[in-house]
This record gives sequence, structure tokens and C-alpha cells, in this order.
Amino acid sequence: MADDDAPEEAPTSEPMLKTLEGPAKEELVTALAAILLEDCGQDFSLERFQAVLAASGNEVAPYWLKVFSSALTKKGSLETFLPQPGGGGGGGGFFFGFGFFFFFFFFF
Repeated sequence: MADDDAPEEAPTSEPMLKTLEGPAKEELVTALAAILLEDCGQDFSLERFQAVLAASGNEVAPYWLKVFSSALTKKGSLETFLPQPGGGGGGGGFFFGFGFFFFFFFFF
């Protein structure tokens, strides 16, 4: 019963970056750097990404910087790079449009 009366230890909450490793962490760090550059009105050059990562104390594989810098520079901003909500998919095709009625009325 002594164990039941003991106060529970509060769960420790570690920052998410400390629990991530490898490519997942590198992608997240680079994406956060891109958000920071966008918010500050800076361009997406390799030098800017390197400066942000150096200031944050993170290191990533060089290809992450090239991929993000190239893609975002071509698009111009994160807003045009990311998909917009509500884009939706295609229609149901022939069968769920006119084809359904055609099939139903002529074969039943």
C-alpha cells in the first residue's frame, strides 16, 4: 500500500527534435528553417538555410538544403509551394456519372 500513496512522477516532456533522428529530423529542421526564412521575408538561398541551421545548432545532409532551396526558389514562396486545402480529387468517372444511369436503365 505504500506504493499507492506515493505521488506520481510527472511525465517528462522532451522537445520533439530530441526524439527524432536521421532523415526525419533533418527534413523537419530544414522545413522549420524554410518557415523561418519565409516569415522573415528572406530568400531561400543555400547560404540563408546554412545560416539558420548554424544558428539553431543543427546539421543536415547537404542534399536537404539543395532540395528545399531549389524547390522554394522556383516557386517563390511557401504559400505557392504547399498544396491548398480543398483541392479535392477527380470525379467519379463515367460509371458514377452518366454511365450509372445508362447502365441501370438499359440493363435492369
